[in-house]
Amino acid sequence: MRNSKLIYHVVIYSPSRMPFLREDICQSLFDSVGDFIRNSGNSIVEIGGCSEHLHVLLETNSFTPIHDLLENIRLQAVRWLHHQIVFSDEEDLDLDIGFFTVSYSMLDKVRRFIVDQPRHHETASFEDEYLELLDKHCVTYEEESLWSVHQP
Repeated sequence: MRNSKLIYHVVIYSPSRMPFLREDICQSLFDSVGDFIRNSGNSIVEIGGCSEHLHVLLETNSFTPIHDLLENIRLQAVRWLHHQIVFSDEEDLDLDIGFFTVSYSMLDKVRRFIVDQPRHHETASFEDEYLELLDKHCVTYEEESLWSVHQP
């Protein structure tokens, strides 16, 4: 059973809608998250995003449980951002994560979706985009809880 590979579309976002993904740091954050994923034995297919969210399309090549891998990716992004940006106590960075499996037949479509994020968000909000992803993947949710900051 060692012949498996899965593709995930991962969305890392700020429930408080804090714009953590500034233009001046985007590429460095993408590089940091990409390096972490590659060093964990997995592959980056595409990475992008804008303002308060980050999209990562990745292939899993390891046997790391997906929950552990995704939590470590989220923590890597939080740590990196905390080293780059000083947050006041009132605006401490909290990131949440959603993830969806992607079939190989949809790989190019999801990749283009990620690459086109800046243009896409000229007409669509992140909230609408994320709710549409949840609905497309038949994920049940309470909308209020998506946009509330989690307490430790």
